[in-house]
Formats: sequence, structure tokens, C-alpha cells
Amino acid sequence: MPVPPAGFFSGSVRQLVWQKLHEGRLPRTRAVDIRVVPGDGQVCDGCGEPIAQDQQIVSGIATRD
Repeated sequence: MPVPPAGFFSGSVRQLVWQKLHEGRLPRTRAVDIRVVPGDGQVCDGCGEPIAQDQQIVSGIATRD
């Protein structure tokens, strides 16, 4: 697996997101719509943890380029 670019991130959560991006489990294409809403307990696609009510959910619609 390739190494993330320098300064991209550090830590286990960021490493997990990088791995999911590399494996195609998260989109790498351009987002055409982005929304930010309060957390509601749903699971984060990036880290797999629940998103609490005092956190924000950032979701986007990606193109299929």
C-alpha cells in the first residue's frame, strides 16, 4: 500500500481513512454537494465510530469520474 503524503495526517484514525481511500471504500472523486448537520448517532464512514449529537456530520455527494 502506498504511503500517505507528508503532512496529510498522523494517527490511527487518519491511517484508517487513508487505507479506505486507497482500497476504494471511500470516494476519491470531486464532491458536487456537501452538507453539514448535527450528529445523530449514525456511524462515520471514515472511522466507524458513532457521531454524537455534539459533533457534526459532514456528508457529500461524489461524482463517478
